Amino acid sequence: MENQYYEQQSTPGSTPAGRDRFALFSLIAGILAIIGCTAIFPGILLGIGSITLGIISRINYEKFNLHNVLGITFGGIAIFLSGVIFLGMISLMKEPEVMAQLQEMMQKYYGY
Repeated sequence: MENQYYEQQSTPGSTPAGRDRFALFSLIAGILAIIGCTAIFPGILLGIGSITLGIISRINYEKFNLHNVLGITFGGIAIFLSGVIFLGMISLMKEPEVMAQLQEMMQKYYGY
């Protein structure tokens, strides 16, 4: 009596279940990138890593699956959001009222 459920059919270009770790790491890095995009640089670095891992997964296994597609998508979204937040912060720093409030807060809390 053979167990049909544990048989693995390997064809060229197919990925055995649980073997595509690059795609899984791409998804995890993409989720962390979206969470970290408010800190700007972690979001950008993790987003680049997520996209890179997703592409490596695609090259190694010759197909897209849900994990690497979501990892690449989340990485791109995180890079975009980090850039928007960074540009927003730069534009706020050009306002004299914001800079005056920032200097006042630094004097109050840090004694600068």
